[in-house]
Amino acid sequence: MRAPGRLRGYFHHAEKKGYSGTAIFTKERPLQVTNHLGIPDHDREGRVIAYGLTMALHLGAFPDAMKALVRDYRGRIDDGDVFVFNDPYVSGGMHIPDVYIVKPVFALGELEGFACTLVHQIDMGGIAPGSTAVYATEIYQEGIRIPPVRVMNAGVLDEDVLNILLLNSRTPDERIGDIKAQIAANVVGVRSVQGIYARYGIEDTDRTRSTRESEE
Repeated sequence: MRAPGRLRGYFHHAEKKGYSGTAIFTKERPLQVTNHLGIPDHDREGRVIAYGLTMALHLGAFPDAMKALVRDYRGRIDDGDVFVFNDPYVSGGMHIPDVYIVKPVFALGELEGFACTLVHQIDMGGIAPGSTAVYATEIYQEGIRIPPVRVMNAGVLDEDVLNILLLNSRTPDERIGDIKAQIAANVVGVRSVQGIYARYGIEDTDRTRSTRESEE
C-alpha cells in the first residue's frame, strides 16, 4: 500500500539519511533504517515512526532503548538536548560498542518525537581492543557502560561527559569524529521532521501517522 503523503515524507527523510542504520520514532511509534549503524525517528513516547534501508539487526533494539530514555527523562527534555547511551541492561542497548545518540524533535515549542542514530563504535574500552572479547566473563570487561545521559544541554556540548567517553577508548580521535557525526545526522533528522510538521501542522501529521499505525 502506498503511504500517505506525510508518511512518504518520513520515508523520504529516512532514505536521505540512508546510513547503515536509520530509523524515525514518533511520539507513539517507529519508522526505520540501518547498516552497521541505525537511524530511526520516534514519536514523543519513543515509538518508532520511520526507519531507513540498512541493517535491520540494529533497528529492533530501538524500542527498548527509547523506552529507557523516556522513562529516565520524561518531563525533563529540552530543545537542543542530545542524549548518549549504550548499556544493554539499563538502557535497552545491544552491546557496549553500539552507541545510541538521540536528539528530541520540537515543533511549535512542544516535544513531538526523537531523531536517533546508532553506530557501532570501534572501541569503547574494555579488556580487548574493539570492545568485543569472546573470553569476557562479565560486562565490565566489555567497555564503558553508559546509561542515558545528556552529551549536549540545550545546544551546548557537555565536555565533561565527552571527556569521560573519550578517555575510555583506545581510539579517542575516531570516537570524537563518530560522536559528532551522529549528532550532525540527528540535526538533519530533526530539521526534516520539523519540516513535515511545518508543512502539514501537528494535528494533521499526528492523525495521518495514527491512521497508518491502526492499519498495520
